Amino acid sequence: MTALPDRQSRVEYARNDIWQQLSEYGVFGYADFLLKKMVWILSDGTFYAYGEGNTQLEFYHHDPLSQWIRQFLYVGGWGYGGYSNMAQAVWLAVLLLVALPVARLRNARRNSFGFTTLVPRLMLTGLVIFILLFEGRARYLFLYVPVIIGLGLYTLKIFEADEASRVK
Repeated sequence: MTALPDRQSRVEYARNDIWQQLSEYGVFGYADFLLKKMVWILSDGTFYAYGEGNTQLEFYHHDPLSQWIRQFLYVGGWGYGGYSNMAQAVWLAVLLLVALPVARLRNARRNSFGFTTLVPRLMLTGLVIFILLFEGRARYLFLYVPVIIGLGLYTLKIFEADEASRVK
């Protein structure tokens, strides 16, 4: 790209390259690529911590509590395997709670899914689509974890309300 003389020729070169790659994928190939990319982005409970960059950090605190926390949370520590498995299990549970109302939407009460959850769900859908179409990393979702957890907790509230109305 830097060898091309001006901006217009770089834009044209990039556009042609994108169209060539898309035509090589085909419709179903590109859909398969996006599905695999989505699974890769959404399936990591640690948000790809320590997956990029330099993991040889200089630590400034060496007291026993800091060392224990480092051993528990840092790659290579005695507790990292348990921590990463726990983070993965919690993340998958939250994602299932977010997706579950969509699966039972047909049988849901009309008041269960109002504007309160529609906007965050649309925002999350738009975010995932944006990440899929452009550079995708799990770390880009980290900023939105509070919204995702809130949607999951609201799902529990809906099930609680449905159960309470069934008991009456």
